[in-house]
Amino acid sequence: MIEFIDPEELPFTTDEIFRAGCAFLPEETARLMADHLAECGPDVVADRAQRRAGWLAAGRANAERLPLGAWLYPDELLPALSALSPSTAARVARLRQFLDGDHPDPAV
Repeated sequence: MIEFIDPEELPFTTDEIFRAGCAFLPEETARLMADHLAECGPDVVADRAQRRAGWLAAGRANAERLPLGAWLYPDELLPALSALSPSTAARVARLRQFLDGDHPDPAV
């Protein structure tokens, strides 16, 4: 199984983030960005689960599918990921759709 940083809101591997980052950042900076995002992943996933539990308890519609929106990354990252491969391009398209409010199923 592929280990995505965040299967819902950052469905890319650390290596994919690094390789995409190299398209617009110096290699060392791209590595730091990829490693930092990977390090944050488990906390973001846990925070989203906790937030969703609260939303669900409060009766918020579609609570189990709402994004947390906690990820901050350069604007260039998603276009660079799209250019890596057909697989990453498809995941970027699904991610953009998910983040734009279409939350049917973020699974990739």
